[in-house]
Amino acid sequence: MSSLMDGAVVVLATTDPDMPFQYKASEAIKGDLTEAEIPFLVDSTTRRKLGSNLDGRVLFAKNAETGNWARLAYIDTSNRQVFQHILSNLEAWSTQRVSRYQFFGSLLSHKEPSIRNMALTELDQAPYSILQTLDTSSDTQTLLGSFSNPREMYLKPAKILTLGFSDSEAAGQFLLQGFERSLTHAQDRLLGAYATAIIERDGLDGVNKVSAAVSAASHLSAESQDAIFQAMMIHYLHGPRQTREAIAKTLRHWIVNDPGFAEIARNSVAARPDSLVPSQRRGIRF
Repeated sequence: MSSLMDGAVVVLATTDPDMPFQYKASEAIKGDLTEAEIPFLVDSTTRRKLGSNLDGRVLFAKNAETGNWARLAYIDTSNRQVFQHILSNLEAWSTQRVSRYQFFGSLLSHKEPSIRNMALTELDQAPYSILQTLDTSSDTQTLLGSFSNPREMYLKPAKILTLGFSDSEAAGQFLLQGFERSLTHAQDRLLGAYATAIIERDGLDGVNKVSAAVSAASHLSAESQDAIFQAMMIHYLHGPRQTREAIAKTLRHWIVNDPGFAEIARNSVAARPDSLVPSQRRGIRF
């Protein structure tokens, strides 16, 4: 996913005067305008906004690794102050990651949807251990209501993780139902995010919910087992004591009773040999 901070090319764009259904970059924030061939068409809503507001611009970023473009936000007078604050801190935030994520965390309740979505995009790049330290207060109903928005499908993992920090009963029900539904699909990319969010929200009870749902599943692919193991390990490394103990117990049971899961666990830890200190290795007993 492209983001404002990590994009190789970041530009502001408006409609092309010669081809009003196409974007034309008007200002380069990072990179060069000659690199800004934006592949998206201008939708009717944005075209009306840009037509009625000569100061309006759309912010785009190009991923350095994939070359894919992403639309980040619509910028106008209502949110330009936020955008200017981001620009003035770009250099400092390249080394001050916590400050960067703290700021974007504060935007999760912004009134402008595009700013909220930009915040989710940036927070999706954050190490989970940093996410746990942030104030990620957000409007749960807004997140739930926008979850199936076809234009925001790429934000689903970030929305799920954010819901894990909500104490709303609606969020808890949504996460568990989503996890159970994802277990029925062999390669569901949201499975790990659901498991991570459930354990974040419910701690020890969340571990039990994940374990019960896994036990009830008729069959899990290796990809699904790996996603669940990674989610468990996030909280085994960074969770409170009771949660870590419950995770260790659950993983030991799975490793002893499922050779396939045991192999996934061994390979995962072998790929990151420094992720566990000796006492943590003994806790799981690979």
